[in-house]
Amino acid sequence: IEYFAEGAAQRLGREPCPLEPGALGLLLAYHWPGNVRELQNIITRASVLHSGPPITADELRPWLIEGSTPDGPSEKQVPVGLSLHEMERKLIQSTLEHFGGHRARTAEALGIGLRTLSGKLKEYGYAPRAKRLAPAW
Repeated sequence: IEYFAEGAAQRLGREPCPLEPGALGLLLAYHWPGNVRELQNIITRASVLHSGPPITADELRPWLIEGSTPDGPSEKQVPVGLSLHEMERKLIQSTLEHFGGHRARTAEALGIGLRTLSGKLKEYGYAPRAKRLAPAW
């Protein structure tokens, strides 16, 4: 957890995202059916999307697969049936907005290359070199 938090913080150019003891306990108790990549993705997502006080277990719980924690099923914040493609798009959009349209910082924070990010944005219909998230027509 600390390793991935440090890596995400370094890519974002800020301090590691703090976790409340309950959030740390939740992550330690989780069975990780998606292996270490799932952990890395959750820590990266938390680092990108969260600013302010330490992250709580309630904030992390919706990102974990239902039934894989001692608490069992939980309320989801992500709509059921949201495709992986659409989830990826939302994460890229949120990260791009967080960095004010700066594509190099966005790519670095997401752990992808600038060409990959540009390709994804082109695929989503965004204008090349646009700083705002206005779709290309």
